[in-house]
Amino acid sequence: MPSTELMTALPIASATFMPQWRQEFSRQAGGSPRVADLGPEIWTAKIQSTAMLHADAIDAAALVDQMRGSLDTFYVWDPRRPYPRLDPGGVLLGGSAVTIYDLGTDNKSLRLAGLPVGYVISRGDKLAWDQGTSPVRRCLHEFVAGAVADSLGRIAFTEVAPHIRSGASTGLAVMLKRPAAEMMIMPGSYDFPPSGPTTSTLSFTAIQVP
Repeated sequence: MPSTELMTALPIASATFMPQWRQEFSRQAGGSPRVADLGPEIWTAKIQSTAMLHADAIDAAALVDQMRGSLDTFYVWDPRRPYPRLDPGGVLLGGSAVTIYDLGTDNKSLRLAGLPVGYVISRGDKLAWDQGTSPVRRCLHEFVAGAVADSLGRIAFTEVAPHIRSGASTGLAVMLKRPAAEMMIMPGSYDFPPSGPTTSTLSFTAIQVP
């Protein structure tokens, strides 16, 4: 089962976290550009640790070794915003049981329930949920517009990206604290060099397993 051990073990110096669009570009005879969408986008992450003492770095590297490189998966969140923008640490959210309240017919909007009254969702906040059985699929999305929870703890229909995949349903539990995608380390991207006489760094690129 994927875990968050590697992400919690790494002191992160820099990170990029972005979607990879599966699109093909071409031009028509008259020169007009055309873009064909070949499938749903998937998330990618590039992670670089700070310099760690060799002992700590070897501890972290052992978690990569445990995954046998790219054979196993782990959970990765965006370390630049692991919690909603206006709720650093998720303190206001507390133990709220947030769920999908409704799904838009456009496959790119939803409503949440179970939020604290007046809770603010900001553009760029991420959310995740698990759907399906055997296997369970982790879905990670990003709000592309803001919203505020009403007196019942619900938000109006709010757009997210990427598009919501088939299998999502009302009532699913939603994660707003460290929402993560299930990822694998891309072959050839892992590096574990010394950065000084007593320190090492660890870096890798990971790609979502849809």
